[in-house]
Amino acid sequence: MTNKKITFCINLPKKKKDRKNLDSHLVREIIVPWRSRRKIPDFMAMYPKIRFTLDCPQNPLNEEDTKLLADFAEIVPLRFDTPQKAGVFFKNNRKVTNKFYCAAPAISINDIERYISMGVISVGVAGALLLSHDDLLPFASMVELRCSPILSAEDKLESCFIRPEDIDLYEDVFKTIDFSHVNNTTIEKTLTKIYFNGEWFFDLEMLGPHMPHANNCLIYNEFGSRRLNCKLACITENKSCNFCSSVASVTEKMKDILSN
Repeated sequence: MTNKKITFCINLPKKKKDRKNLDSHLVREIIVPWRSRRKIPDFMAMYPKIRFTLDCPQNPLNEEDTKLLADFAEIVPLRFDTPQKAGVFFKNNRKVTNKFYCAAPAISINDIERYISMGVISVGVAGALLLSHDDLLPFASMVELRCSPILSAEDKLESCFIRPEDIDLYEDVFKTIDFSHVNNTTIEKTLTKIYFNGEWFFDLEMLGPHMPHANNCLIYNEFGSRRLNCKLACITENKSCNFCSSVASVTEKMKDILSN
C-alpha cells in the first residue's frame, strides 16, 4: 500500500500495572486517502489487525460522495478536517452508524460537547485543555479522548505538552496517545516506544521541534502533577503562578553547574 499515512497509536490501559509489552497495546492505524477509498475492503482483508480510517474530501461533498461515505461509514471511521465538513455529510439525512472523527482537535469543553452531539467517536485534545484533567474526566466514559503529548505551541515549560514520565497521570482520561502529526514513520514509532516506557533521560527538545529547551532529568519530579489541572492559567487568564518559570530557572542553573 503506497501513499498511506501510518499512525502508531498506544491504547493506554486504565492502570499502569495492566501494561504488558508494547505490541499488546499498539494499534497501527492507516489513514487511507480519498482516491483509494474503493480499495478499503481489499486492504481490510489483507491486513485484519490494522485499523483503517478514510480521509474525506477537502471540497464540499456532492450527492454521490455523500452516498458513498454513508456506505463506508458502516465499515470504517471517517476522518474530516473540520466539524463543518462532517456537518455537511450528516446534514444530507443519511442515517448511518456515526463513526467519524475530526482532525481538528478540541480546545475547549464546548468543542468536546459539540463533537459528541455530532456523533464523533474519537476526539483529539490540544491547547490548554490538555492540562485540564478534572474537566476532561467526565467525558472519558462518553467518547475516546486522544492526545498528542508533544504538540507544544512554544519552546518553553509554560506550554502545552506532557512528559513521558507524566503520561500515567492521564490514563483515566486519555484512551489513546498518538503522534499522527509527525510525518516520519520511524520517528512516530520511536516516540511511541518512549511514551509507552514512560521515561526520557535527555533534553525535552529532542522529542519535538517546539518542546522546551530543558534536560528532562533535572526537572522537578512533581512537575506533571502540579500541572495536571493548571489549564495554563498563567497564559489564558494572565494569572501569576511562576511554577514553570521557576522550574526552568532551576533546571538551567543545575545544567550550568553540571557542565562546569
